Amino acid sequence: MRVVVVGGGASGTLAALHLIRQASGIGAPLALHIVEPDQIGRGVAYSTGNLRHRLNVPAAGMSALPEEPAHFVHWLRANYDPAFARGGFAPRAVFGAYLADTVSRQLQAAARVTWARHRSRAVDLRRHDQGVAITLAGHQVLEADAVVLALGNGAATSSWVPPALRRSSRFVADPWRPGGLPQLSGGSTVLLVGTGLTMVDIAISYGHCQVHTVSRHGLLPLAHAADPPPPPPPPAPAPLPAAPITAASVRRLVFGRIRELDGDWRTAVDGMRPITQQLWSRLDGTARRELLVHAQGRWERVRHRMAPELGAWLSARHEQGLLTVRAASVVGARDTGASLIAELSDATSVQADLIVNCTGRCSVLDSGDPLVSGLLVRGSARRDSLGLGFATHPDGRLVSADELPAWTLGQLRRGELWESTAIPEIRDQAAELAGSILARARAGTREVA
Repeated sequence: MRVVVVGGGASGTLAALHLIRQASGIGAPLALHIVEPDQIGRGVAYSTGNLRHRLNVPAAGMSALPEEPAHFVHWLRANYDPAFARGGFAPRAVFGAYLADTVSRQLQAAARVTWARHRSRAVDLRRHDQGVAITLAGHQVLEADAVVLALGNGAATSSWVPPALRRSSRFVADPWRPGGLPQLSGGSTVLLVGTGLTMVDIAISYGHCQVHTVSRHGLLPLAHAADPPPPPPPPAPAPLPAAPITAASVRRLVFGRIRELDGDWRTAVDGMRPITQQLWSRLDGTARRELLVHAQGRWERVRHRMAPELGAWLSARHEQGLLTVRAASVVGARDTGASLIAELSDATSVQADLIVNCTGRCSVLDSGDPLVSGLLVRGSARRDSLGLGFATHPDGRLVSADELPAWTLGQLRRGELWESTAIPEIRDQAAELAGSILARARAGTREVA
């Protein structure tokens, strides 16, 4: 069977890993192709070379293998730090290396699996006979029985950027573009627009500078608890109400759980993870949209937290006056030649040597990607009801007019699954789609075999 995985970041690497494992486990021949111009296992999230850029989940929760929860911790102790603590927060670059090494080892152990790497981008995808034809940027065409779209996020968001700022050489539109962050001398001033987890990384990169931050809410990211006590047995998941679920009932469920745990919101939020998908699936479109508008930012702030050591560092910088936080938006900018002056919505301004966009990334569906645009125009894929990603069947296969043998995972399933961007969920989706693809081949259907 021939399978092409488009994208070699974390989600693509996990999809490849589980395809290899499951094909090897049943002795099925598999010709696997990965289309990725950059390093395998890295993507935007794990491409940083700065070892102070940490995962926002303890290593114990980051295994690539669901049946071996400590797999990543054991790998860290064998390949990075013999004394690495199970509850420690590993560098993101090291996790990228772990993913690449794990898939490489699995490939070496697989007798009937072949692997080809294409350092390119896919620009078109069409139905071909019973399979698919994937056109690469250099006009090469790969024919396959099935394709996995592991596309991650789109480009950095930029709709907020004033024209004068967009034109300035002192503005960094995408801090994760290779070589995108210029070197600055000590004592320079940097303005970071956005106060999420990307801001934390860029503040670390410019730790020798005066850093100003600005966002509409003016809130710094929350941190995991420092030196938490040994965890008790996990609490029973919060029960789902029998009545129809509304946005209001979701709020009551969350805050009720926090009260039950004497205000321990971290344990309450983490304890709801096993039922998040069930909860989301029982919300109708109106309730989902209401939560997106009114609760998404607050939920993501408590759900996606930074390592405690980074929280302590950020707090210390703030107390020392080396990091400032403002609740405002950038509404204008002037380049004086010597510096940039950002005009803010609160009628103040900030003078900086550099302004960095830390507002996040848009959906790949809105990024102008020719592959995605072509799929949507032809009906080979369609948006989910919220427009966050693709509409999919339960196994991750695209809902398409031409029954395209194409699957997706991760960010592009967020509208239908919600909890779809963390490694455990992406790992489980990868295992499920691998099983679905190989089951179709075993069944002898001409759809993908």
